[in-house]
Amino acid sequence: MPDRNDQELALRLRELAREHGQNTLARRTGTSPANISRYLRGRRVPARFCAALVREFGISASWLLTGEGPARLEDALRDESATAADLVRLVRAMRAVTTMRLGALSGRHHLAVLRELNESMRQYELARRQLTPQAVPAFRGVLDALERALARYDTTQADDYMNTADQLALLCDDEDCHRRLLALKARRAFLQSDMRTAVQEHRRLLRRVLVPDAAMSDNDFELIARTVMALLQSGRVREARRVANAGAALAADADPLAPGAAALHFVRGGALVESGAPARGLGLMQQYAPHQIPRRRLAARAMLLQAMFICGAVGVDEIVAAANKEPAPPMLLTLFPAACHARDTAALEASLKLAARADWHDPFWIPWARALLQAATGQTRTALDSLAELGEETDPAGVNLAKTAVLVACGRRSAARAAHARAVAAVVARDAELALPFLLMGTHLRNCLELYSPGNPARAQAAKQVRRMVRRGYGFLAPLLLTSKDRPSSARVRPEPGRRPHSRA
Repeated sequence: MPDRNDQELALRLRELAREHGQNTLARRTGTSPANISRYLRGRRVPARFCAALVREFGISASWLLTGEGPARLEDALRDESATAADLVRLVRAMRAVTTMRLGALSGRHHLAVLRELNESMRQYELARRQLTPQAVPAFRGVLDALERALARYDTTQADDYMNTADQLALLCDDEDCHRRLLALKARRAFLQSDMRTAVQEHRRLLRRVLVPDAAMSDNDFELIARTVMALLQSGRVREARRVANAGAALAADADPLAPGAAALHFVRGGALVESGAPARGLGLMQQYAPHQIPRRRLAARAMLLQAMFICGAVGVDEIVAAANKEPAPPMLLTLFPAACHARDTAALEASLKLAARADWHDPFWIPWARALLQAATGQTRTALDSLAELGEETDPAGVNLAKTAVLVACGRRSAARAAHARAVAAVVARDAELALPFLLMGTHLRNCLELYSPGNPARAQAAKQVRRMVRRGYGFLAPLLLTSKDRPSSARVRPEPGRRPHSRA
């Protein structure tokens, strides 16, 4: 039985048949009269016949297939020309206003220009409202293509789609499309390691979500969760915690197990772990990890494993076992920092093998892990060559902390002190809102304990900070107490009141 679309198309074909006659339609499209009759009765119309109608009779494809817009191409072009003329008048009026002096706006000529600008703006807004219904499908199609390109890590093609999407955004008022474009821009910036731009796009997105008196949807909570993640990955831990707490307050009356709300509560836990409340944060992450949607579960498992390592609840060997099962980038980004902090030879070797198996490349973690492994196996010269792969342009603080660790392992203490001084200077020069990731902070403290003698103020300060952080629940630093000659007695290194010590230190 013909469907509704076929019936509506048949109505437009009957219009053409009344104007030109069935025999003329059959002759000029190369179709038999019998088939024309079938099409007019609502039977399925082939694309070839539609293309012939458009070509032979100057019919608008949009009108023929959807009923939208003028029936003839010449009418559509006339409408487009009128819109173009309106835009030209608008530009001229705006240019005239910019040349006026503010004190002379009361003149008759200038008031006429302002009236022309007002009318041109009205015409432009009218044209924009008329274009929006036609622009939305194209906008969504380009966004779909952009998302696929980003999934393939094809940033060259993604840039082309991004430029087209920016142009379509000027013609479209669809809020969902605009939010989606901002989210994709943030993802593109993240893939290019441009965390500043990623955070800026997420902030713009957040401003569109937090509209006064507007009801919050589960998609809005997911957008807030993505913003928190972007802030955490860029080192803006305090801001991430503020945004996460605000989002949780907004989600107080929502279903906590809905996908967006569950993602928000989970990443809030990550922000708490990174900002001084490890026990509370880890508890939230463990509570909401099982409720992450399938496409987020691997990243959630990796993030949870890293939090458990920071809290001393798992060791690096357990992260290696998890990465062996799922050697994907999220899991490798958890394994490499843990292996480099622990300087565990087996973990370093496993991480490099897994990265090669997954064809995963990272300009920071892989050279550092390779250099540490080479230093641990006595390949001092090769380790120093591997250090040359670490450029300081992207993150001078992190790079010099890594270099210090390798130089200490190679016995180059003088060069290690110079690298350590550069690392400290880079940390001091960082934006006050930027926090050093905990595992890099652990590397810094370990460097101080290994590089300086017990009487050195830098060593004493590092030992004091290690004790304070272990008391707060950051168990991954506990092994540093066992290797520090100036550690306090065990009575002074106990968890805070009410906090159960971790089973593994």
